[in-house]
Amino acid sequence: NLILKMDFSLILFVFSASAFCFAWYFSLPFLMAAIANIDASGRLLIFVNFVTGAGLTIGPAVAAKLQTEDSYESIIWMAVIALVLSFLLMIRLAVLPVRGAAI
Repeated sequence: NLILKMDFSLILFVFSASAFCFAWYFSLPFLMAAIANIDASGRLLIFVNFVTGAGLTIGPAVAAKLQTEDSYESIIWMAVIALVLSFLLMIRLAVLPVRGAAI
C-alpha cells in the first residue's frame, strides 16, 4: 500500500517494468523446463502458452472489477493469493521426479 501513496515518477516506472520483465523472462524457461520434465506427450507444454495468454487477458479484467474508488487493497490481495498459489504449484513441480529418470 505504501508504493501507491508515493510519487510514482517515470524513472520508477521504467525501473519497475524492467525488473518485472527481467524476472518474467528469467523464470519462464525454468517453468517450461519443469513442465517438460513431467510431460511425456508435450501437450501440456503447448497448453502453457494458452494459459499464460488467458491469464494476461483475464487478470486485468478481474482487477478492474475488484477496484474500488478509494482502494486497491482487493487487487493487491488477489495478486498476493495468485502469487502464493503459483509458488506452491511450482514447488510441487520442482519436487516431482524427472520423466524417464531411474529411481
